Amino acid sequence: MRLEPKECRLQALTCERLAQRSTSPIVKGAYADLAKNWLKVADEIQAANNAAKPFTYRQKEKAPYSARTGAYKNRGSAA
Repeated sequence: MRLEPKECRLQALTCERLAQRSTSPIVKGAYADLAKNWLKVADEIQAANNAAKPFTYRQKEKAPYSARTGAYKNRGSAA
């Protein structure tokens, strides 16, 4: 089974709730650390998923070149 960022964030939320309920400073700290680690794992998985997505130049480029760069903006005016 593949681990998803959403699942990691849910685990982090669970750890945060357990940390809030705990009366022991040691246990609070341990759950807080676990929550941070779950969030870090979620971010790493998300970054890896984003990097693995296919990308083409045409998908990114929506406006024509001249509109993006301002090229030919003052083409009609004489300097």
